[in-house]
Order: sequence, then C-alpha cells, then structure tokens
Amino acid sequence: MIRVEIKPELLSWARERAGLEVDALSHRFPKITAWENGTVRPTLKQVEDFAKATHTPVGFLFLEERRSYKASILPRWLTHAIDPCKNHYWTMLLLFLSGCNETPESASGYR
Repeated sequence: MIRVEIKPELLSWARERAGLEVDALSHRFPKITAWENGTVRPTLKQVEDFAKATHTPVGFLFLEERRSYKASILPRWLTHAIDPCKNHYWTMLLLFLSGCNETPESASGYR
C-alpha cells in the first residue's frame, strides 16, 4: 500500500470546488477529515478515487499549491469524457491549460 504526500489544502480545495461537504464524501472516504487535517496520508488509489469523485484531474492534487482560476477551461462534460484521472496525457494538457489566462483564446499563443 503506497501512501502519497498530498497537501491537505489541495484536498479541501478540490472538495469545495466540486461543491461537496465532508459528510457527502465520508461514506466513500472514511478518513477524509484526517486527510484534510494532514494527520493521515491517503493511498495512491484513494487519491485517484477522490479525484474522480471531485471531478479533479489527479495531477492537480500533486501540485505544490492550488491553481487559481475562475472557471474550468474545458466544459465539465468533456472532462468526464476524457477521464483525466486515467489518461496522463489529458491530465498534463489540463494542467498546461489551467496555467493560461482563464480562456481558450489565451492559449492561442501556444499553438
């Protein structure tokens, strides 16, 4: 069982960004409160499942600090369709795009 180092504030951010309360996830992740307090580290599988439950690319949870952006660049239906939690190419693309200036037009300079 591989435990991973995830910043607790990123777990809280992902949960809040998804509009979920701790109680809503506690049945699926019994130790979520301990994860967010930093007293227990989740396993890699738990992080992947948590990312899927919060519709967060798993790569975002391994960042040093959360990305600040107003809205997702890609529509929610597209992030579900490509399942960034399982496809590392899409996770990296989403991480790259999240660093742009909030709109797809701002990414035009990178073509």
